[in-house]
Amino acid sequence: SAEQSGKTQLPLLHGELSLQDTLAQVGGNIIALHPIGETFSTHVFESKDDITVFIGPEGGWSEKEIVFFKEKNIPLYSLGLQVLRAETAAVAVSVLLLI
Repeated sequence: SAEQSGKTQLPLLHGELSLQDTLAQVGGNIIALHPIGETFSTHVFESKDDITVFIGPEGGWSEKEIVFFKEKNIPLYSLGLQVLRAETAAVAVSVLLLI
């Protein structure tokens, strides 16, 4: 679909990793999606060139994972009042980042 819409930058998808292992491999802007987070806006990024988005499992992040994000200064953002399935949230945030 990215090719059909003329987008030249495709999202990079990785296999399953632990949070710690993932953080060791990524850089740039890092955020996590969570229903109680601040309202998501693309204006929070200085650049949209290097963004990592953590999307929680169905049922949400555990308290331990939320504490981990806070310890690592990873902000929590919400896509709204609706709770989305993980695969739907991935598509929704990708679209918002491509706008």
